[in-house]
Amino acid sequence: KGNRGNPGPNGPAGIPGPLGPPGPAGSAGKQGDRGDTGPPGPSGPSGAMGPRGPSGPSGAPGAKGEAGEAGERGPKGHRGFAGLQGLPGPPGQPGDQGATGPAGPAGQRGTPGGRGPQGPAGNDGKPGPAGMMGPRGRPGEAGPAGMPGPPGPPGPPGPAGDPGGFPASAFMGQRAKGPDPLRSGGYYRDAPAVDISKDIKVTDALEAISAQIDALKKPTGTRKNPARTCRDLALCHPTWPSGNYWIDPNQGCTVDAIEVYCDMKTLETCVYPKPSKIPRGQWVNGPAKHMWFSESIKSGFEFQYTADEIQMQFLRLSSTAARQNITFHCKNTVAYYDAKKGDYKSAMMLRGNDEVELTAEGPKKHVYDVNLKADKCQYASDQWATTVLEYKTRKTSRLPIIDIAPYVGKPNQEFGADIGAVCFK
Repeated sequence: KGNRGNPGPNGPAGIPGPLGPPGPAGSAGKQGDRGDTGPPGPSGPSGAMGPRGPSGPSGAPGAKGEAGEAGERGPKGHRGFAGLQGLPGPPGQPGDQGATGPAGPAGQRGTPGGRGPQGPAGNDGKPGPAGMMGPRGRPGEAGPAGMPGPPGPPGPPGPAGDPGGFPASAFMGQRAKGPDPLRSGGYYRDAPAVDISKDIKVTDALEAISAQIDALKKPTGTRKNPARTCRDLALCHPTWPSGNYWIDPNQGCTVDAIEVYCDMKTLETCVYPKPSKIPRGQWVNGPAKHMWFSESIKSGFEFQYTADEIQMQFLRLSSTAARQNITFHCKNTVAYYDAKKGDYKSAMMLRGNDEVELTAEGPKKHVYDVNLKADKCQYASDQWATTVLEYKTRKTSRLPIIDIAPYVGKPNQEFGADIGAVCFK
């Protein structure tokens, strides 16, 4: 074996070897220049909604958009709750007039109404009877001197005169005392006689006339000295209490004076009814309908009052308003509102003085009033109950009430009534 020879020349580059493992990370180089903006990448998934930002300023109102198309009809909703009760409907037509029911017992006397203003003076009445002679008055003034009477008989001799000379009266322009030789018989005449009995009669007559004038100026509310109305009496005696007094509206003879209730606070003159009650009971049995008490019910009657029609007419003329109430007692009977039917078809009817019918519905001037809270007859129960009906008007010719017409006729229906005083003011 020979010796190792010298190295030969470098051969050609070999084939690249396999990629070696990555080397350790080198130190960070300097930041390069910003590259060109690349094309937008694909939209990423929506992220979670962030917190709501503060409200921005209101923008300018946009232009009104076009009306959209009508949407499809939605499904039927659930049934709503029941609504509130509606207002009462218009009144219906009045029903046929029913037969008059039986009279019920009269109620307690109501309070008198207020007194109306003084009316115009009426015509002069007939002269009344002469009154009793009053006490003797004061003596009157002396009348004029009468004519000289005939000479009287000679008187007794007078006392002795003064000594001779001129009396002092001669210098004073006065006639000296003593006999006048120019007079017949030489004596003075006696004063004429006076009939004292005639003066007493004249004085008594004048005093009686003066007393009658004072009574007219200031009435006392008695039967012998009645007032024209309760208002006149209250004006003359403002401190007097309310109560029964006598009045004479026509200012004629006091024979037709009437006793009334005077309300001194309201100045009302209240005339009492007679009788004042319709007894409770079953007055009629037949088909149920409105029945006038004085016409359609046996033993019924028209209401009367303590004042006759002449006095009542003068009282109306001297008043500007009037009122009256009726207290209706019911059993299985409706007086005003029918709670079961919810209407006023069975409400009682009233008849005024001028034949006008007063009802629960209709023109306001012909409608009476009832306090619904106090209307105990609206349930038509089998227990006795009461309802108060009141009518007020400025047309005084419509009062007093002369008849009533309840809706009755069924076998179990009973009623009665208390007729209140009619009060003029």
